Amino acid sequence: MTFLSVFLSAILTGVSFLPFYTGWVVFFSLIPLLSFLDKKTNKNKWIVSLLWGLIVQGTALYWITDVTCVGWAALTCYHALYVALFGALWSRLKNDVSRILLWAALEWMRQSFYCGSPWGQLAQGLAPWPILIQLSSLGGILLVSFWVLGVNVFLLRSLFCAKKFLKTKAGMLTGIALLFPLIFGVLRLTQEDKKADSIFRMAIVQPNIPPDFKWSPKSEKAQLDWMEGLSRRFSKGSVDVLVWPETALLDDPRLNPLVYTRFRALCTDLDCQLMIGAYDRLRIPGKNFNGVFLLDSGKSPLAVYHKINLVPFGETIPFEKYFPFLKHCTPIEQSFQQGDTLPLFSFGEKITFAPLICFEDTLSSFVRKCVRNGAEILVTLSNDGWFRGSLGPVSHDFVARFRAVENGLPLIRCTNTGVSSWVDRKGREIQKISEFGKEVEVVGVMLCEVPVRQKTETVFGWLGYAWILLLAVTGRKLGKLF
Repeated sequence: MTFLSVFLSAILTGVSFLPFYTGWVVFFSLIPLLSFLDKKTNKNKWIVSLLWGLIVQGTALYWITDVTCVGWAALTCYHALYVALFGALWSRLKNDVSRILLWAALEWMRQSFYCGSPWGQLAQGLAPWPILIQLSSLGGILLVSFWVLGVNVFLLRSLFCAKKFLKTKAGMLTGIALLFPLIFGVLRLTQEDKKADSIFRMAIVQPNIPPDFKWSPKSEKAQLDWMEGLSRRFSKGSVDVLVWPETALLDDPRLNPLVYTRFRALCTDLDCQLMIGAYDRLRIPGKNFNGVFLLDSGKSPLAVYHKINLVPFGETIPFEKYFPFLKHCTPIEQSFQQGDTLPLFSFGEKITFAPLICFEDTLSSFVRKCVRNGAEILVTLSNDGWFRGSLGPVSHDFVARFRAVENGLPLIRCTNTGVSSWVDRKGREIQKISEFGKEVEVVGVMLCEVPVRQKTETVFGWLGYAWILLLAVTGRKLGKLF
């Protein structure tokens, strides 16, 4: 394969991450790269892989340029280093199973190290097609990436490397293995759900407040009036929990008696609880937490969650203790404090749910911990208004859908500007706020009447990513079969 074909492979793979329902191309777009890595005569494989990764990840992460071009370039380079390592180790591994596993292991490392960077995973663009992502209930999003790369390797072997490959034992076994995810997807989607024990009614408010207006202290009252007006579109008794997005309030509600009184009155008038994103300034005086408050008509919050996974250079300055000059490279003066307790809110004895803040719904292992902690519904409060257009918000929504399938739980997302959506436990979109087909930068409200069923743990919820270690141990023996 020539460098031109590898370049075209990178372009095509990059396109798979864009929110244009082009994710399916990833099933064959890596073939030119893998063919290049296969040839022993090709040198500097890590350099070609690095360049390939820069193009792909640069495209997948392009939406970050709406906030910071420097951050986009740095994160793109960081992601590309993993692809370079994959290219450098390809020829050193003795079989295709180990090579495919290497990719999955590198994606696991990238989403687990420090704050985690889950963007740009091979499976991401497949989210709109539930049949293609049911495999994540067995092994998470990384098992879907493992399958995707396996399809590319299978096509490479059958179309380019050996005409008789399909007739061999390895070819037949590989073909059967690669068909399993589709069969499993069909069976899981057609399986009838258990009858609901009750209905949990969660109302979502998407105010679509522009960032420049939102962060102006002078506009706080106008914002509250706007969101309260949208909330009062719901009638009394029609809602169990009303949700406002992340940082709907820019201060601690307990510090402003008039604001807190308005919230209590709203809960009384609608006969509901209110879940709102706001800062907690009282837990540690002089320090800020990015938090979620659960309120009712009482005089104190029912519960408060402090965000655990802070956005590097957006909410926290990495290693600021050792490199204090880094604070001059960020838009924040000091880091937020990190929460230390997993999120778990309750609505009476009826239902428990995990309030996730911003990109926490993209962190596979973290959400799994929340579910094992007792969550029965996943709820995201986010503000993606920093990212103009649909690239960032839709990419966020796509990655988050995997959390529903992985854990077998419904996911409800409430965002400032979109995408606000509700997907069921199999990743099927049930409802979203949109206007004339537009789902970002629109105003709207949504009532999600979520069926409450007896919780059933998925294989992924039970074992997590243990399959990566298992395959690492048995990969050599499996390689002899395939």
